Amino acid sequence: MKPLLEVLGLGRSFSGREVLREVSFRLDSGEAAIVVGRSGAGKTTLLRLLAGLDVPDRGQVLVRGQEGLPPPQRDMQMLFQDLALFPHLTILENVRFTAGSDQAARDWLARVGWSGRHGDRPDRLSGGERQRVALARALAGKPALLLLDEPFLNLDPPARRELLAELGRLQFEEGFAMLYVTHHLEEALLVGRRLLFLEQGELALDGPLPLVLEQSANPAFARFLDGHVQGGAPAVPVAGFAGPRALRVLADPAGEGRIEGRLMGPRECLWLARQGELWVRFLGPADLQEGQPVRVEDEG
Repeated sequence: MKPLLEVLGLGRSFSGREVLREVSFRLDSGEAAIVVGRSGAGKTTLLRLLAGLDVPDRGQVLVRGQEGLPPPQRDMQMLFQDLALFPHLTILENVRFTAGSDQAARDWLARVGWSGRHGDRPDRLSGGERQRVALARALAGKPALLLLDEPFLNLDPPARRELLAELGRLQFEEGFAMLYVTHHLEEALLVGRRLLFLEQGELALDGPLPLVLEQSANPAFARFLDGHVQGGAPAVPVAGFAGPRALRVLADPAGEGRIEGRLMGPRECLWLARQGELWVRFLGPADLQEGQPVRVEDEG
């Protein structure tokens, strides 16, 4: 069976500067991966090449084994940093653009937690509201692959975590594949299962999240982690095996859950806990201990 996406030796240069160099990977249907790297590493260029918004100088982008498909036939949607909502259209009209009907647009707006007026235009919305509308418009097209270029970058941490929880829930329910580009590694880890690290245009690391985070000896990635991952966040959205839920993990001597281990290296604070049949990845302070009792509960 062909992979959903196969990237072979991808290269792209601008004004004589090589932005991407021999990038190769594959992505299967339903797979969720995050793409990290410093500014200028080539993350946005990679997404634009995958979506067909730019043309590579070298290499191939195969969608279900086919090369050179025009963007409408790639079965992808891309969520940009600036969201690219149509300013002259109402909220309902923006989502109807991909949903195809008013009722389908209303349904998707409800699924992303939209509670505003359908007749408003984007310039009347807050940042978080615009993100919800843009997410609804992208998913209403029923993409096989959703490409996200730091769409929640300008939100404050609580709003960003809330939208990441919504995104994780929808990906779980709909089964679309996802490539999520971000600088906020500590939060995007909660919705990704695989990590791709770009360094100066090259794919320096690619693998399952725990393996890459724990076993990598890549010095550039270690420096990236030191600069981006912080502890001390006791309540964040997480994805359990029963489906994404907004949970928090609290140190509690009488708690029924246990810390099972640290998923990141000695200075980072992404932890794994288990309570009954629920496995939880969460951000927490560095001084937690394996085996320490905790309580997992719904936020609220």
